[in-house]
Amino acid sequence: IIYNYTKNHISYIYERSIRRFPRYLSFWYGYIDHLVIIQNKSLLNSLYGRLLSIHSNNELVWIKAANFELFSNGNSESTRILLQRSLRFNPKSQKLWMFYYKFELWYASRILDRKQVLGLQVDS
Repeated sequence: IIYNYTKNHISYIYERSIRRFPRYLSFWYGYIDHLVIIQNKSLLNSLYGRLLSIHSNNELVWIKAANFELFSNGNSESTRILLQRSLRFNPKSQKLWMFYYKFELWYASRILDRKQVLGLQVDS
């Protein structure tokens, strides 16, 4: 009972902090770390959405959100959509273009590995 109260109280404090000081990324990152520790994916999903709406020009925020979507949620299609959206907001960002390129290469190699495991013919 005390543990749940503590988790909820810490979340409440972070919510108040990011509402009052939405430009301070340290509050956002602290809240994200807290939600990762307590394993609350639903709040993390909505928090990343709110974070991206406020800090849409921050490359690191987009990369962290894409990593979360890919490795925590396991959704490569949503990761692709998120990265394409990041490139619409930041078309001249070399970091985002490189991350998107690496993601696509990773995805292509994953498909090739699946084909090999299934015994399907792999095109050269």
